[in-house]
Amino acid sequence: MANDLILEIGTEEIPAAFVPRALGLLEGFMRKGLAGGHIGFGEIRTLGTPRRLTLIVTGLAPRQEDASVEIKGPSKKAAFDAEGKPTGALLGFARSQSIEIEDLKTVKTDKGEYLYALKEIKGRDTSEILPALLKEAVSQDMFAKSMRWNNYETTFARPVHWILAIYGGKPVEFEWGHIKSSNFTFGHRFLAASAGLAGPIEIDGVDAYIEKLKKAFVIVDGEERKKIIREGLARE
Repeated sequence: MANDLILEIGTEEIPAAFVPRALGLLEGFMRKGLAGGHIGFGEIRTLGTPRRLTLIVTGLAPRQEDASVEIKGPSKKAAFDAEGKPTGALLGFARSQSIEIEDLKTVKTDKGEYLYALKEIKGRDTSEILPALLKEAVSQDMFAKSMRWNNYETTFARPVHWILAIYGGKPVEFEWGHIKSSNFTFGHRFLAASAGLAGPIEIDGVDAYIEKLKKAFVIVDGEERKKIIREGLARE
């Protein structure tokens, strides 16, 4: 199974004017979050209808890149006393970074010489990082106006009914207010019901997501919807 990510926020009807901005902010947040987390990816695309906002990321790296971090400590003057022995400031810094004093390095700066600790940080698995990242993505302020409903603390343009989150074919589990993410979406609330497809639709990848929604009378790609409309008008 490809390391692709699907995030779908299922809602009541969002005003059409709100959708493009929300999708743009959702994409921008994810780009920044993945880059900041040192997680490689191939392509990010967004899809949407009045009742769902969808983010798809293809080719996600399975884990973060390893990173080297330099942590600034005390100045050289404050690190050693007149006899060249380590001061309490230096000993405390080395202890806080779990590093030996001889492994610290001296760096010249425009403010003088300082001691630095060089630490190698091993990357975490992407699957461990995604729950918090996706929860934050859904929680961001994407709309000019948001609302609360029932007694929930969460806010959105319209009430949210489900969240689909899939990575590598498996659910990404997190909670946003009263909603638990899952690997299920839903078709058109009227047409799918009349065709006996009113229940949840299980999703395990990008192709399945798009094709199963089509069968449930949802064209999630806005450009494809426009094409269908143009072709229909041309036949009139």
